Amino acid sequence: MTTQPTSPPALALAGVHRRFRDGPDEIVALHDVTCTVHHSEMVALTGPSGSGKSTLLHLAAGMDRPDGGTVTVEGTDLATLDATGLAALRRHHVGVVFQRLNLVTTLTAEENVALPLELDGVSAGEATTAARQALRRVGLTPPFDRYPDALSGGQQQRVAIARSLVGQRRLLLADEPTGALDTASSEAVFGLLADLAADDGCAVVVVTHEPRLAAHAERILRLRDGVLTEQGGGAARAVSSAETDAPHGTEVRS
Repeated sequence: MTTQPTSPPALALAGVHRRFRDGPDEIVALHDVTCTVHHSEMVALTGPSGSGKSTLLHLAAGMDRPDGGTVTVEGTDLATLDATGLAALRRHHVGVVFQRLNLVTTLTAEENVALPLELDGVSAGEATTAARQALRRVGLTPPFDRYPDALSGGQQQRVAIARSLVGQRRLLLADEPTGALDTASSEAVFGLLADLAADDGCAVVVVTHEPRLAAHAERILRLRDGVLTEQGGGAARAVSSAETDAPHGTEVRS
């Protein structure tokens, strides 16, 4: 079990609401969502398509703002930050990994990882050193001068994770990071995320619709129709959630 720290949690949502307009209709993406994620903890966020999972991650990263409630990252209320402050938060505290990796195809693996640091004014030499450390941290081995199209899907995802962590970010948000990967690569990536939480002290929130992957997490948070309906952990709970989502008569395998 994770020992709850005395410092502020990595991420806290309190009474968060988010609504969108679709013509004359109002769509409730999140309704009164409250949850806390601490450092050294990996949390899986599950639920049916359209339940608000990606919206929650966008709010946590400061890429969107709630209509009500508060979103706090390491003790800072994101509502107090302007666009410049939110950009700085993402550069220094929050890493984001999407299913679409957005690697720059004309840059090598180490150049992709070093890029955020260089854009933040770090010297090229220091950025390269940090990039190589981050790539080793996620289990990649030299040479690091390979371009994305020379890497496997799993290796590309590790580069994307390294880029999200470089600069010692302590909160990692991943939105379906293994959607394009095969089973073995998916398991490896989720194992890596769990290790980053357990061994490196990162707080990890990962969206997934696959119960076997959610089972890697210490806790499983479940969204349905924008409402946080379940908080639990363990493989059995994850499989139970998937069975609830599955169409009638569909067999769910862990």
